[in-house]
Amino acid sequence: MEKISIIVAVYNVEQYIEKAIDSILSQTYKYLEIILVDDGSTDNSGKICDEYAKKDSRIVVVHQENGGVAEAYNKGLETSTGDYIGFVDPDDYIEKEMFEDLYNIAQREKVDIVNCGFYSHIEGKVHELNNYGIEPNVRVDREQIREFLSEYKVKGVNLVVTKLIKRNIITDYNIRVVPKLNIQEDTIFCLQIMLKAESMYFTDKSYYHYIIRENSLTTKKYRKDIYKHYNKAFLLIKQIYDEEGIKGYEHELLVRFAHYALVILKREKYHKIPFFKRNKVLKDIGETELFQSIISNEEEIKKSEIKNYYIFKLLFFLIKNKLYSLLSLVILIFIH
Repeated sequence: MEKISIIVAVYNVEQYIEKAIDSILSQTYKYLEIILVDDGSTDNSGKICDEYAKKDSRIVVVHQENGGVAEAYNKGLETSTGDYIGFVDPDDYIEKEMFEDLYNIAQREKVDIVNCGFYSHIEGKVHELNNYGIEPNVRVDREQIREFLSEYKVKGVNLVVTKLIKRNIITDYNIRVVPKLNIQEDTIFCLQIMLKAESMYFTDKSYYHYIIRENSLTTKKYRKDIYKHYNKAFLLIKQIYDEEGIKGYEHELLVRFAHYALVILKREKYHKIPFFKRNKVLKDIGETELFQSIISNEEEIKKSEIKNYYIFKLLFFLIKNKLYSLLSLVILIFIH
């Protein structure tokens, strides 16, 4: 019987962590190593983890200074000893059959990664996502994975928490979560492991409950320097694809990041700084490789269905022509 290491990055989630841990302890697959990485919590999360460890010998608790989710995941990877790796977020929960079913699929189909569907909980509504643009319940080989990803079809497969991963995929290629990125860590990590896998299986069964709370990116009013993180993520994804020699991804990648670019500009409305300083920030945003790439490929992006395209066109016209004062006024007055 092979061991599955389940890594949980824990930070200030005292009101949710017990439900997450209980759902892991309730797994029908019992040969588990449960690694709880307390990433410098200032509430009772760390103490709760320690109490659980006293009750179940499968639980390993690691306490570290706060370094972010990526650092916590990487510490969990370094600590893990399992043959397979799984992840669970500390404010989510999973169905009790999740890891037994994914493990059985991995054994039956002889694949490196198994990906399942998930339930997205948003404002009291539940949506199931189990359609990834690839035929479900079929084993896919390396070339099929690369062809699938060549069109940058990552929606639904860019969550590390929906996967059971064979350990050697991570260790053989020394794959780690990119630290201090704060954006798109899951996507980049998943792209790396999927592009190194010899085979995968996409099951259309859903086992994971993904809870979207008020502190998500789309509900936060402002995050300083967020555009730098998006720019870095954009460049890293391009680098991964280029190093793998994969073509054809550029259009969908740009369209996806054009949506993010709109969010970045809209959120600048909530940046509490003087008007002249805002112009400098907007100039810095407009000069990033991400924004310049979008400007250079505006006609290509126009062919896609992008929400609020005319607002997008206006904002990027102002950036292209370096009209940052006017851009600032447009964002303050007209963008909601």
